[in-house]
Amino acid sequence: MFISGAALFAAEPTSKNLCQKNYAGYKERIAKNPADDGAWTEFRACTTELKRWDEAIQVALAARQKNRDIPQPYLILGLAQMQQKNYDRAVEHFDQTIALKSDQPLAYFQMGMAYLFLNEPAKAAQAAGRAVELEPANPSHQRQLAYTQLLLGDFSAAEMSAKKAIELDMNDLAAHKILAKIYAKENNNAGMTSELALVKQAEERFAAAHPELAKKPEPAPKPQEEQEEEKKSKKQEDYEIIGSIIGQWNKMKDAMLNGNIDQALTYYSDYLDTRDQYKDSFNRMGLPRLMSVFSSFGELYDCEVVFAAANCRSLVKNAAGAVVVTKIRFERNPDHVWRIRSF
Repeated sequence: MFISGAALFAAEPTSKNLCQKNYAGYKERIAKNPADDGAWTEFRACTTELKRWDEAIQVALAARQKNRDIPQPYLILGLAQMQQKNYDRAVEHFDQTIALKSDQPLAYFQMGMAYLFLNEPAKAAQAAGRAVELEPANPSHQRQLAYTQLLLGDFSAAEMSAKKAIELDMNDLAAHKILAKIYAKENNNAGMTSELALVKQAEERFAAAHPELAKKPEPAPKPQEEQEEEKKSKKQEDYEIIGSIIGQWNKMKDAMLNGNIDQALTYYSDYLDTRDQYKDSFNRMGLPRLMSVFSSFGELYDCEVVFAAANCRSLVKNAAGAVVVTKIRFERNPDHVWRIRSF
């Protein structure tokens, strides 16, 4: 998938030094007034520039606690999930952003990006189309729409969108590559060759205009021993995480079997309304049924850690008495504690 890294976070132009100087001020403005849209815009751009996503999550959660009806915290949380490659969670946050304020092209663009990573081009096309409607002069939106249309086999529409992106930015390499791919699909070798030549020319123009961004030579490969050591370190880290989440799950079950729902809930994620939703569900079920349900769960197995999320399986006996497999998902909260997201 040829999506430019620069397109992933379309932050406003800003100086790194300026961001470092003003970052605390933006946080303070948001803390005083969570509805300060200008502060959020600067804060979002500088968070992207400085990659201070842990801080951004804390700011967003605090602002959301003060006012749950403003969209900006959800947009920040969605962007943070994109950074962590939790694309399904990112979509949830962008959905909430749009539900609170529908005319946000950035939210639609990022949702489209998330759906592309989730390999759902039809949903990505819907999001990209909405971003184009709201901000048609943005070449990134036109390019994203072109790519989704290409994936869906609508070559005519994809060609129009890609050409629109190039019309808006003649150095849009990705849009030229999309056109080349379209022509290759249509067996238009002359068109494909022409577009690839234009890609090369655009690369040369970009390199001349931005010598500071000239491609650096690839680093020498690490020695085999060092690579093996890194693999061992990663395995050890995953092993420790898996041990932690299994411990969390077992403590949660023990609390539930002892009739302590409030304690059990502390092992559930504090993102969005996860904990509140489980609390409502547990209260509706009632303690006797809950104790019966959780007594039917077996041990966790087949656990896998993927970035800031982890998935495990467990055998459980359903209401009909049949043993089935269920998936338990964990996520690392901003305080770095792994908690249950869903099961």
